[in-house]
Amino acid sequence: MAGEVSTLSSRQVPGTIGLCLGLVLLMLLGSMIKQGALLPTSSVPNDEQVKGVDLRSMSAELGVDAFVKADNDYFLNEPIASITDRVATGVRDALAKTGKKDRFATRLHASWDRAIREIARSTTNPDDLRFALRPYFAAWMDDYIWLVRHAKNLGFSFENLDDLEALERSQTEQLLFLRYDIHLRDVAPFYGILDANRTLGIPSVAYLHWGYSDVEDAAAADFLALRKFQSPSTRFGLHLSPIPTVLSRTKGGYKVYVAWLKRDGLAGLADAFGGIDDWTSPVLHRRLRSVVDATIQDFRSHFSDFQSISLHGSEFDNAVRRNCAKRSAPCGLTTLLAADLFSSNAFAELRDNIIDRVVDDYGLETATDSTAARTVVCSLQRAAADKRSLVVLLHPAQFMRGRRPYRDLSITSDGLVDCSRSS
Repeated sequence: MAGEVSTLSSRQVPGTIGLCLGLVLLMLLGSMIKQGALLPTSSVPNDEQVKGVDLRSMSAELGVDAFVKADNDYFLNEPIASITDRVATGVRDALAKTGKKDRFATRLHASWDRAIREIARSTTNPDDLRFALRPYFAAWMDDYIWLVRHAKNLGFSFENLDDLEALERSQTEQLLFLRYDIHLRDVAPFYGILDANRTLGIPSVAYLHWGYSDVEDAAAADFLALRKFQSPSTRFGLHLSPIPTVLSRTKGGYKVYVAWLKRDGLAGLADAFGGIDDWTSPVLHRRLRSVVDATIQDFRSHFSDFQSISLHGSEFDNAVRRNCAKRSAPCGLTTLLAADLFSSNAFAELRDNIIDRVVDDYGLETATDSTAARTVVCSLQRAAADKRSLVVLLHPAQFMRGRRPYRDLSITSDGLVDCSRSS
């Protein structure tokens, strides 16, 4: 027995030492992340460094492959950006079974998020800005590029979702409309998407979560910093959900509102709306309409050319559906859901500006990255096979915080992803 104990202890020593060293490394990395030390940096390279490609003047003619080559030639070899990505990936994988994987990734991305937004606010020239931020995106941007390349290979042409002439052509042509819903968490990584789209000549409409709550109000400068990229092909719209906006302000802030919603569900909702218990009440609709009008007016004062609105599926909508399904709340509450709200007479004139409704009117399918990557790609492939148009809804934070799911998809010999497998 003594021999067995001795042997077991001797085997444990290397593992214990390794574990201790791992914990020390993790603590060091955590401290560096917190202090912003693991932030990629870049200086402007000369032509020789990027093998003759002038990254400041890249245009649509450059093409997808040359764009990726420029990243690989310089940015993926840029020491801090490359090492940071490898360290982050290695630590994340090592912690995959410890329950701390998400905590590490959250701290890392929060550090990057703060740095990106600070650089964006302080840099006015778009060319200088995109160059300063490229090291942050080089490690994951080719995931987005993979999706763009695959769509191009399938024969899609890219158009803006708020272009009515293009929507008409969507009935007879194979068009791809990329829609971006930009919540506060999406602002920083969206600069990477803008970089790719601007370089490759891909039009885009981004719907900004403006004025949603006190949190977004405090970050108004970060949304406004995106205006430097505004152009005829890069447009901005409003991402709107009036009911949570009213509730968050009534309850004293977004965090208080969410805590209330989780604690009480929909109990006392009538009190939150001033004692109104008729959910189809014109009084209620007028109150919500005043919020919509004020939000639109404020947004238009900063983004004067905006043409369309997208609806935000909020935590309130989810609570309504859950409580309705459980019969713990009247299903009549669904009249308050944003998509239904805009069917009322009080909002009828806005119908043509609500892009969700417009898409439905044209019979367009929407694939969203809230589902698995394979599901999005298979929707693309089915639409291409039928020679029809498609809308793809993307949230940029999915790219920066994800595991590059698109690049991990295997392509068959005919250039397609196998859609016979489950997602």
